[in-house]
Amino acid sequence: MQDIQSLIAVPLQLGGDIIGFLGVDNPRANTNTLLILQAVSSFVVNQLGKQRQEKQRMMLSALTDDYDVLIRSDIDCDTFAVLRMNDSYLDYCPELYSYRSLSAFLDRLSHLNEEEYESLHTHVNLESINRHLMQVHALYHNFRLFDKSGNNTTFQVKIVPVGTWPESRRILLGIHNIEETVRAEEK
Repeated sequence: MQDIQSLIAVPLQLGGDIIGFLGVDNPRANTNTLLILQAVSSFVVNQLGKQRQEKQRMMLSALTDDYDVLIRSDIDCDTFAVLRMNDSYLDYCPELYSYRSLSAFLDRLSHLNEEEYESLHTHVNLESINRHLMQVHALYHNFRLFDKSGNNTTFQVKIVPVGTWPESRRILLGIHNIEETVRAEEK
């Protein structure tokens, strides 16, 4: 038994959510325990916020550095905005900038290669993205596309949550040409 006769606790709030409590058992009378707890909780929450932001920054940096196409979307609103696209991807999907919804883009992407339609359509749709990101921090799926000349190229789509998931349900979707990697592995 801990012999706790009194307790003072303050909430740890991050982004409007209570993520925990910080407390002191049996505080001494007439001390500034509450003020000290509030100051320490502010420090703890600040550090946790910085850690979350750094983790998010690292994930976003990896996407923006390595991916040929970068798309921002809000799953709840089904919004779609192309943030960046290399010209080489235009051979596969020249109408990319014309899409206004993520679901329309994903449906079009599925139809670019009829052989892989079922796999891409099953693994990369709004429902599966939401379900997958509730469990892990990223969704990956490889697929092949054919250019106008009939040459196929292997791409990888990577989807990561942005902000506090699942409350915000915003994502970044990156598409990366992994053909060289695939060919090297085949040798």
